[in-house]
Amino acid sequence: MKPKIAIISSAHFCDYIKWMITYYHLNLEEHCTLHYYEYDQISRLPDVYEQIFDEYDGFCVTGNISRLVIQMQCPDKKKPIRSISAKSAEYYKEFFFLINEHRDLSLERVALDSYYWMKERGPSNIPEFIDEDRRLADIQKDVVENIPLERIQQAERAIVAGAKKAWEEGSIDLVVCRFSSAFPALQREGIPAAFVYPTSDTVVDALDALFRDIEEKRRKEEYPAVLFLASEQNEDGVESGISMDNLILQKCLLEFDREQMAGFVVNQTRSGYEIYTAGKVVRKITDEYEKDGLGEYIFQKSGIQAWIGYGIGKTLVMARQHAAESFEAAQKEKKSFLMKEDEVLTGPLGSGKKMRFAVEAPALVQEAAVRTGLSVSTIQRICAVAGWLEKDEMTAQDLASGLQVTVANANRFLNALLIGGYATITQKKKSGQRGRPSRIYKILLDKIGA
Repeated sequence: MKPKIAIISSAHFCDYIKWMITYYHLNLEEHCTLHYYEYDQISRLPDVYEQIFDEYDGFCVTGNISRLVIQMQCPDKKKPIRSISAKSAEYYKEFFFLINEHRDLSLERVALDSYYWMKERGPSNIPEFIDEDRRLADIQKDVVENIPLERIQQAERAIVAGAKKAWEEGSIDLVVCRFSSAFPALQREGIPAAFVYPTSDTVVDALDALFRDIEEKRRKEEYPAVLFLASEQNEDGVESGISMDNLILQKCLLEFDREQMAGFVVNQTRSGYEIYTAGKVVRKITDEYEKDGLGEYIFQKSGIQAWIGYGIGKTLVMARQHAAESFEAAQKEKKSFLMKEDEVLTGPLGSGKKMRFAVEAPALVQEAAVRTGLSVSTIQRICAVAGWLEKDEMTAQDLASGLQVTVANANRFLNALLIGGYATITQKKKSGQRGRPSRIYKILLDKIGA
């Protein structure tokens, strides 16, 4: 399915993008559905974004400042967003055109629009821009990090007021503008202004990056997810069987699954419940990995306090391993935690004090990684497969199926464990087909601390 993309900018910039796409025959309609939305002041940008948020897969705006405003004012509405940002070369190109067209132009009397709303942060005219010892990207980063949102929202007014005052005083001849919503306002005031238009390459690069972001987001949403859930009645680790609390909890899970269309597959375990679903479901029920939607639902419906280890991974084994690691933290804190494919533990969810920290592998696992030449993650995943299969003996085919890798890779992992002293061969299993029988490996889990 082609992604739906919204370009949000001033009217004149939207017109420029439309013209450029037609002029350069970019054929973007082959890759996406593209719509345009206009605003006349940057303070209204977040309202436009929120109104159309649900309709689009991604957004493209004019400049890093516009993206910053959206991210700061709409923190709960997160989708891929890219900016068509100004580049130094585009400024120099505009300077060259001005000098070529106006031979008597004094560069000191050509002001930059940014000077009027962030005087202490950047150059005021062309010579100062040329002499600036910082890259344009560094100046923009400085603005993003240090200018208060309130001042950004008033940028157009500050630019027009400052330029008008300087023009009436006779201290400037022209304003070079990159603030797309300020440029038409300068023209309406009769102040000579030149706009720094992006090149076609800049626009295409921004849209290409947005396409990749959307594709990556879609791919991650299809990752498998596993939830380990425990509650007050399971604190002793004894399976509760057919108790009233257990029936209530099961009913909550079924109702939540139906209401959210989560596609839960629920298994009861000794310590609680093991739930299988998709990464996009976890993203939804945790509100972009910020809240514990399922735990809150259970408490509101039943009064039962539950804590959950949410896990997302590129494979089911990795998702289960991540769920186990986040569940370990959840059991200690009696709060829900989450670990995505980036292997960073996040939590407690919904507490307002969410922290992210890398989980350090146990010393025995790190030692095994050094001795075998395998990664820490690979060794942990092999241990997870052993736990999932509930046995420490397996063939290469068993491991390949569990890890969702090729048999050749599984053989390589097992041989590395064998050479490192973390596995032994117990017997050979006949497959019923011609060829050598399959080796059965015993993983020495105690040496890895699993």
